[in-house]
Amino acid sequence: MTWNLKMLIKRKYLIINIILVAMMVVYFWLGYMLIEEPTNFIHEQFDNKYNFFPECPELLPPQNITNEQNWLPVDTEDMLFVFSAYYDEIDGKPYVRLIGLGEDGFKIFCYLWFRQTHPKRMFLKITRGTSILTADGSSKRYQEIYLLCPLPNDVVPYAVSIVTTKCQEPLNSLPVKPWMQQVDIKRNFTVCVSPLNMNYSRAYEIVEWLELNIILGADYFLIYNYSSAFNIRKVMKIYSDRGLVEVIQWPLPMHVDTWPPSDKNPEVTYFGQIAALNDCLYRSRPYTKFLINVDIDEFIIPRSNRSYKWMDMFNILPEASGYIIRQICFRKDWPDYRGVDNKSLVSDSYLNDIDKYSLVTLKKLQRERGILPDGYRSKYIVKPNDAVTIRVHDVWQYRKHQHSHVVDPSVGLLHHYRNWFKPHEGTRVLDTRMLQYQDELVHQIHAIWSQLEGVPLDLHTVDMQL
Repeated sequence: MTWNLKMLIKRKYLIINIILVAMMVVYFWLGYMLIEEPTNFIHEQFDNKYNFFPECPELLPPQNITNEQNWLPVDTEDMLFVFSAYYDEIDGKPYVRLIGLGEDGFKIFCYLWFRQTHPKRMFLKITRGTSILTADGSSKRYQEIYLLCPLPNDVVPYAVSIVTTKCQEPLNSLPVKPWMQQVDIKRNFTVCVSPLNMNYSRAYEIVEWLELNIILGADYFLIYNYSSAFNIRKVMKIYSDRGLVEVIQWPLPMHVDTWPPSDKNPEVTYFGQIAALNDCLYRSRPYTKFLINVDIDEFIIPRSNRSYKWMDMFNILPEASGYIIRQICFRKDWPDYRGVDNKSLVSDSYLNDIDKYSLVTLKKLQRERGILPDGYRSKYIVKPNDAVTIRVHDVWQYRKHQHSHVVDPSVGLLHHYRNWFKPHEGTRVLDTRMLQYQDELVHQIHAIWSQLEGVPLDLHTVDMQL
């Protein structure tokens, strides 16, 4: 009897153990099935649940990744910096593309950081990266560079770090911005602005520029800022609150142009302009149909009789991936035009506002006779999904077999308002195209300055023409 009781108890314990083991197997099997695995390579790379970085077990995953706008070092010698990272595809292959400034020829490694949510885990994939110059062509120490990190598949890592030696503790970690082709694009035109600099303070100029571009069809502005004065910050706040402007801080960590020139030579071409433009290209790509590159003293103006806004030009233009707009120069050093009997061509009721706010597009109605050839001080409108690299005056590289169309001057021109400081040179041509915008422009300028009461129009910073 005692023996039978013992056997019965053993059998019960055995059955309980079998049930517990079965429950554990089911539990772990369900856990395996429900884990949000980024890719199969994670099992190959991280087979030890206590060690998620077997190649470099001493590494720690990056914490508190933010979109803070800053240039981060790659090495301790300050030879390479990175600013932003974007998911990209080249010939169907997935990459992380980083915007950088540095010397060419670096050997780099990419730390691709992946995150799981159930259970919470970090995974690391290390790949060899490559660097590509973005056609700066200067002899400065720091060149605009793309850093390309190949991905094992199209799963987007949450962050990326760049190092020069494998298993080195990274000095940088950047969030990877995905490219969501399925996003419902709501913007037609996004305008990129090269870095404001020299403590830029001409508020009257940037307000006119913003308002006229809004009239022409701009939906959004990405304005890069190296240095600007307090009055510009107040102006930007007005437009940011309206959802029209995003200011990207651009704190370059190297010597830049100064005025007057200092004894320290600039180490990068014109405030890293090409890097800023290409950051704008990839930052805007998921959200806009067209990207426009112009400076704050330039305007792309439709020129046909049937055109008032940029979109009107596209009823005339052929299909293309980019549109090169040739330049004409309106000389600011020439006197304001006065017609017969010294009478202004603009409406008398607008003269006070035009003078008060220095509306250059309505004051300067005389231009040079010549139209510059494409590629020489021209600017462009481009479809961002079709472009790989843009430069100041043209699109350097498209993704496949796309091309740029040079816009005929009868359809559109780039109006450039600048000083040559030689007022007695050149043949003057009266050009009244801008008068068609005077009613709307003056009204909007007056309205915006009524919200900026007490903000200085200018702090008399340098007007450097490059």
